[in-house]
Amino acid sequence: MNRLLSATVALAILAAGNSARAADMPVKAPAYRAPPPAVFTWTGFYAGLNAGYGWQRDTIQLSPVFPGLFGFYAPTIARGEIPASSDLHAHGFIGGVQAGYNFQSGPIVYGVETDFSYARVRGTALNVSNGLLNPVITTAQDSNLHWLGTLRGRLGVLPTPVSLFYVTGGLAYGHTAASTTTTVPTVTFPTVPPSISRCPDLNGFCSTGSSSKTRAGWTIGGGLEYAFGQNWSAKLEYLYYDLGRESYLTVTQANVVPTAVMQADAKFAGHIARVGINYRFGGPVVARY
Repeated sequence: MNRLLSATVALAILAAGNSARAADMPVKAPAYRAPPPAVFTWTGFYAGLNAGYGWQRDTIQLSPVFPGLFGFYAPTIARGEIPASSDLHAHGFIGGVQAGYNFQSGPIVYGVETDFSYARVRGTALNVSNGLLNPVITTAQDSNLHWLGTLRGRLGVLPTPVSLFYVTGGLAYGHTAASTTTTVPTVTFPTVPPSISRCPDLNGFCSTGSSSKTRAGWTIGGGLEYAFGQNWSAKLEYLYYDLGRESYLTVTQANVVPTAVMQADAKFAGHIARVGINYRFGGPVVARY
């Protein structure tokens, strides 16, 4: 009994000593682990602003309307006194807003983008000729692009994680306007009755016509977009658009019944070069171990 008690006391003293020595040992700190790197992604919604320059070579073709004053307009167009076709080199500012959504799959980025821009792209042409029967025939023409919108798909490749080269194409729509006015200050031919040929403010002959309409067509182009920071990107983009043709009549400015004398056919197609900036919602994705 005495031996058992002695052994128990000895074991208790030994355990207490080991615990004391363990408490005096230094505690080893856990190894430092760096935070996981951020993985950049183009996936997500974005919106931004753009501004640039637009130019287009609008063509307006004129042809006489039969029987309205056909005897005058057919010869004058044939002789070049009234131009059968005119090129209006329109150009000017264009700028607005855009928004879209990207999907990224490895080095491939695809998505959809829409934009809407105010435009001041205008061109004029003035032809003044010496007529066979009349001393001066003046033909003034005008074309305008007032605004332009697009809805396009985008497909691009990433040469680096933050650089995107892309092609784009889809729907284009915009508001266009065109006008043609022909004036002859002095009427010397007998085939036009004075009551029809005389303009209210001009001792001579004049006709005018115009079109102003929202039109739809197509667009195609490409660009480069570069991401900087966590949520921002800048782009340089080129687009070609085609809004088709529009026809309208030029009509005599008469004191009695107006008479259609020429048909004008205007084509609206042009180019855009612009820069833009986008804010991407979401930012980089943080990789997790």
